[in-house]
Amino acid sequence: MVSGGRCAKAGVTRVGLAASADGPGVGDWTRRTKFGIIIPMRSQLQILLAFDHGPASLTAADVVIRTGLPRSTVFRSLRTLVESAFLIQSTNGGTSRYLLGPRILQLGLAASTNLSSGDVIAGPALDLARETGETVTFSIVDVPWRVCTYVVEASSDLRHVAYVGARYPLHLGAASKVLLANLAPPVIEAVLRGTDLSKAGLAALRGQLGTIRTDGYAISTGERVPEIVAVAAPVFVSGHLLGSVAVSGPDERLSRMIEPYRDAVVRVAHHVADRLT
Repeated sequence: MVSGGRCAKAGVTRVGLAASADGPGVGDWTRRTKFGIIIPMRSQLQILLAFDHGPASLTAADVVIRTGLPRSTVFRSLRTLVESAFLIQSTNGGTSRYLLGPRILQLGLAASTNLSSGDVIAGPALDLARETGETVTFSIVDVPWRVCTYVVEASSDLRHVAYVGARYPLHLGAASKVLLANLAPPVIEAVLRGTDLSKAGLAALRGQLGTIRTDGYAISTGERVPEIVAVAAPVFVSGHLLGSVAVSGPDERLSRMIEPYRDAVVRVAHHVADRLT
């Protein structure tokens, strides 16, 4: 079959992209007949959505219960999803369990980057920069880093400078901590193990992360860059962490405006989330 083309035989038309060496193409999942539409992809999407909430791994029986699909359909779809790296299969004690695979991570990172670098972020970020007069950033998670995907720099010569594509530690600074605080506990602990903090420092940071998670924002002073203050809030889309919005600038200016800037950052984070919901 030609990529992107169609072929017909015995009243069946197969539509979509050809399969690649990396896994099945759309054409392997979607079939159209003169009697109606048969879409195995729909079953596979239902199965992927079954992993939307915990636990991280599911058995085939769990998938049957969550989706209501026939067992034969579930087993066939699971095999296809594993072959195409959308799921990972692991066997422990003779029972196979399935986890989301690397293809999902690739798509998630691409979606996060696209959503955070487009018009959805640009308008609110520009408004926030005009309102505060300080540098505004939007960042996403790429464990164990925070990646800056959008920047509006302050017009003042004395300003905090940030760069699109730059990576920063997840445990330093408001824009990073507000992301780290809202990750899954095992991920948080994995990130913390990679730091050079003392036991006392780790205990203090865990306490800060709990407070940030409860308050819905983070404030930092001179943690990553001396004499720079930052305030940040997380952006959630359908209950999932997308990224963080932050305002940062020199201590001499921003420390006097923490409360109104905090409220502005939280408001913009909610506004971005609403635009994506």
